[in-house]
Amino acid sequence: MNSIALDVVLGLMLIYLLFSILLTQINETVLNHAFGLRGSNMESAIHSAFGSTGSKDTSTQGITQDFYQHGLIASLYENDRKPSAIPNDIFAKAFLDVLVQYQGAKPSSPGEFMAQMANNTKIPNKDKIVGSLAPLLRGNEASWESFEAAVGTWFGHVGERNIGWYKRKLHSRTLLIAFVLACSANIDTLYLAHMLSIDSATREALASSATQAAKADTPEAAVKSAKVSLAPTSSAASVASAASANNALDIDNALIGATQALRDLMIDNAEFRQFCLPNSPGETCPNPALRCQNSPYHWIDRLYQNRQSIAKSYLNLDEEVLKPSNQAPGCAGTPPQDLFQIRHDLSELIIAIGQTFPDPTRKNDKDLKARIDKITTQINQANQLIAFDVKRLAPIGKGICGGLRSPFKEECTRLQIAASRGEFGIPIGRGEDTWQFQQYYHGIKGQNDPLALYWGWLKLVFGWFLTTIALSLGAPFWFDLLKRAAPLRAALASQAPAAEQTATTASATGTPSPSRDGWFANTVNDAERRLSPNQIMQIQQKLGVPTTGELDGKTRDAIYAFRKDKGDATPLWELDENWIKQLLWNVPTAQSGTNNLLPNPSAAPNTPLELNVRHPDVILLRRALINHQLPGEPANSELFDEALGAAVTKFQSQQDISVDGTVGPITWLALTQVIDELPASLMQPVWMRYAIQELGVQEFAGLPSNPAIDKYRRADSSNDTPGDEVPWCSSFANWVMKQAGYVPSGLRVASSWRDWGEPCQPIYGAIVVLLQVGKADPGKGPGAHVGFLLAETTERYIVLGGNQSDQVKVSQFLKTKHRLLATRWPDTGQQDPQAVAPDDDQTIRPLLEPDPADKPRLQRGSGDRSAVLRLQRLLINAGASLVEDGLFGPRTEQAVVTFQSQNSLPATGVVGVPTWDMLMSAGAGAGAGAGAGAGAGAGAGAGAAPAGAGIPARLVPADLQTAANALGIERATIQAVVAVESSGRGFYPTNGKPIVRLEGHILWKVLRELGLDPETLANQQTGQPYTYLNPSWDVRFNQVGDKEWDRYLKACSFLAAQLAGRPIPITPYGTLTAAEIPALATSWGMFQILGMNFKACGAADVAAFVSQMSADEKTQLDLWCQFIQTERKGKMVEALKERDWATFARLYNGPAYAKNRYDQKLDHAYNKLK
Repeated sequence: MNSIALDVVLGLMLIYLLFSILLTQINETVLNHAFGLRGSNMESAIHSAFGSTGSKDTSTQGITQDFYQHGLIASLYENDRKPSAIPNDIFAKAFLDVLVQYQGAKPSSPGEFMAQMANNTKIPNKDKIVGSLAPLLRGNEASWESFEAAVGTWFGHVGERNIGWYKRKLHSRTLLIAFVLACSANIDTLYLAHMLSIDSATREALASSATQAAKADTPEAAVKSAKVSLAPTSSAASVASAASANNALDIDNALIGATQALRDLMIDNAEFRQFCLPNSPGETCPNPALRCQNSPYHWIDRLYQNRQSIAKSYLNLDEEVLKPSNQAPGCAGTPPQDLFQIRHDLSELIIAIGQTFPDPTRKNDKDLKARIDKITTQINQANQLIAFDVKRLAPIGKGICGGLRSPFKEECTRLQIAASRGEFGIPIGRGEDTWQFQQYYHGIKGQNDPLALYWGWLKLVFGWFLTTIALSLGAPFWFDLLKRAAPLRAALASQAPAAEQTATTASATGTPSPSRDGWFANTVNDAERRLSPNQIMQIQQKLGVPTTGELDGKTRDAIYAFRKDKGDATPLWELDENWIKQLLWNVPTAQSGTNNLLPNPSAAPNTPLELNVRHPDVILLRRALINHQLPGEPANSELFDEALGAAVTKFQSQQDISVDGTVGPITWLALTQVIDELPASLMQPVWMRYAIQELGVQEFAGLPSNPAIDKYRRADSSNDTPGDEVPWCSSFANWVMKQAGYVPSGLRVASSWRDWGEPCQPIYGAIVVLLQVGKADPGKGPGAHVGFLLAETTERYIVLGGNQSDQVKVSQFLKTKHRLLATRWPDTGQQDPQAVAPDDDQTIRPLLEPDPADKPRLQRGSGDRSAVLRLQRLLINAGASLVEDGLFGPRTEQAVVTFQSQNSLPATGVVGVPTWDMLMSAGAGAGAGAGAGAGAGAGAGAGAAPAGAGIPARLVPADLQTAANALGIERATIQAVVAVESSGRGFYPTNGKPIVRLEGHILWKVLRELGLDPETLANQQTGQPYTYLNPSWDVRFNQVGDKEWDRYLKACSFLAAQLAGRPIPITPYGTLTAAEIPALATSWGMFQILGMNFKACGAADVAAFVSQMSADEKTQLDLWCQFIQTERKGKMVEALKERDWATFARLYNGPAYAKNRYDQKLDHAYNKLK
């Protein structure tokens, strides 16, 4: 099975698991609660116990009613609902009591009772009851207790038969409900499998979620950990959108090159220009039938048509984005409508050029032939890029859309491209596009043949039927299957040697980039496998590609370009250790490999150091051994050699710990318990830092108690008097997790941790709950022990915990004497914003994105050495006295605190985005001056921000709350808008300028309103056409980061120069200078308010608006509040109060908001904040 097929299967399994659990809940609600199926089935079993022969036998109605009125049974009622389950012992007591009531006083023994009952004529079905009970009397004639136990066992057998009846009834009803669910939710297995096979983004997201779900212990926990959304994930949508835009630009650039080369050739070469051209005076075409086919003018028209079609196919732009070409009147032809037609048309164009002018008049004119070859080569390059998508779409294109007639074929093609890009998300439900394409897939839509239509509906119903069968199998079945299948995905992903060999062969033969053919695995060698996702994101940041955390196709392309740019004679698409060092730490590739900064795979975080490993932590090990009077020299060597291994073995023998010559958490903590002398990897997860630093705290005999243990006591919710002689293992765990920023269990009972957080594997740092063998399961009561797992061996658990031999220490718990009740890990919902160590960022942070890869959150004990090294260099540049060792210890922490105090940041010692920004701006030196100069360079333009202003003040939570109170909305609502509009920032951290987005198509309209000709001005732009001015919306010319500010300033300067000396008419926007016009067409600040809305924001004119936008984030917030209250008569405020995201999106972002899923992004951001 290949990886795609396996991912499709995993995705289907996960969907079946989710809906199987939903089906179970529906069954429980409908069948058992609404219709009481389980209760009625239990009542049938009671009738059977009293001798009933079936539903038509009414002889047992009275005695069964007496049974249900018995006190023991009545106590099991839920409101007026009869019990659906009765314990065997309770049944036996109630059953015998009812029979005794028919006989008067209770006999002294079961034997006497049975003798009396045999002669009792009042009991219905007496003979059947006596026949059932008589075998149970043997050996129990004198003991009511043993007789009741026998009756309970007998009822258990009746219950098993009753369960069989219940399952048969339930199964038929479950099939019916499952079919209704499959139809109503439109869960079509055939369509699902097909869509996942063509939609790589959704398939990957589902397969990854399925792999994560397989790690859980129960189906319910799996659903919780899977976090599946039916809508397209933001990452999948953004990657698909970016990939489409980039591919369209690559193709367009190739066709632009071909068009320019063709025009240049026609201008330079008269023979070529006049060959078989109807527009050339005095020339006649030898074959009039080929007049258009052989015309270079018509070739230019066809290239323009194909470029227009590419814009529609890739970017979904319906309007004309290119100026129509009409070089050969009468030869227009029909523009291609989809990728298949574009590819076919370009192929024909290549053939036409080759056949029309296969050899110039002068056969040896090599220059002419070379220029023609250049044209065909560039067209062929575009065609190869399109071929990648055509190949991907071919299975659906030919089988689904190929035989349809217009307009169905065009709609089907549009839908198939959108589906392959992941724009539908999980294809469940009846969303407009999903349902339309599903009908095309089954052959329901676009058909005239009644038989084909009937067959299409039959396939759809069959797809629902397959889903019905799958859901009826139940969640346990799919969960077990998922746990078996998920490991296969990891096994397939690890098969990298073949990919590495393919890469080597391809580089030698010039095979196209891996981003086009996908023949690279995510990692292809040992050096790449050592990289963490965070390190990969840092590399991607350096290369200027999307930070996905994976070595994807675009990253591979950038790696190839980087190596080639650095002079690599044989550049490849992979990274070795030297290239990684150069990208991460700017280490020259020629540097000796002895100074290796990359961890060895066997020395990954929390993995023991062992013989022949080279790692910086070996230096710490050597120093620790020297402190124990053991040989550790040379102290600065990172190599774990044999001499060091002998010293480790000797130390382990002295300490009576496992003698294996490797150094893991147990050996490290035996060597030292000083935080700064331990590897940073032991401080992750973060709570282990707080647990380790408490090692050695112990009880005091008698009173007073140890204040440190009293401190632990205050972390839980118990109200009794503190004292260190009361069990305090759970109090210690509560204190540790609270210090780390998580909401603990809050209870003093160790068993309270059994269902805290989420289940996990027994890994380093996991919270473990243990119970001595022989003790009864305490449930949520006392009797268990809780601590933090350091390691698990075949014989024991090694745990760091409190109240272990009356102290905080590392202890070993033998598996023969202790059993593991739970291993738990906090989930994200248990992070406590009040308990987290305060960040230096008291302001808004990006709400939908993690910290930038180049600005990770660091604090004492952080294990990201490369980031700590960068931090230390910046601190040194800012005047700190530090050693660059990559270790975030007390000296680095103090340097951070000092820097924060000097720069008006909260002095916490925790490094967040604001501290990074301030450090980088401090290290930039003349950066502020450059920014001021740029502002001045705009002349009187509205974009000139105050010189020397630095980084303007950021929002604080109090500002947001004040604004929310004034508007009568939630603070999280404002934060959601900020997150979607600007990811939480109003200014560029590099230059202190407000975040802007120049809208070229709006600038085009503004110029038209002013009576100016934007087309004439656009032709005066240098570089690529439409750099500042666009006739229609086009994202290609917007720049990333502060480069967009530069683009805005250039637009101001451009219009100031082009309109110099020309009067600007008075407009609805007031009196303007030429340099102020771009400000009207620019979106500003953290709320991206368009400049032409300055009046609604309360500004006197656009210049005042820009000045206020350049002040600080609080002013930007005030402008936004004024805007939404003034514009549209306050309807935006009302929509935010109701959290009516669609209405707000339409009013704020225009009627095309749904195209960008603006309302869905707002809803996602809000829910994430809540």
